[in-house]
Amino acid sequence: SAGIIEAASAVVGSLKSKLSMTEKELETVQLLLEKEREDHQETKKELDEIKALSKKLEES
Repeated sequence: SAGIIEAASAVVGSLKSKLSMTEKELETVQLLLEKEREDHQETKKELDEIKALSKKLEES
């Protein structure tokens, strides 16, 4: 019985460790995704400005 408890405890410890690592990885991915979103918005804004300028040049 004590051996089963020790084994179960080891499994729980291992799972907690894996969960912690996975949570850290997820946090990193979320931060990278947020940065990509911000970069995408900036690029989209620049593209829209270029399109507007191009349209003005075509009209003149």
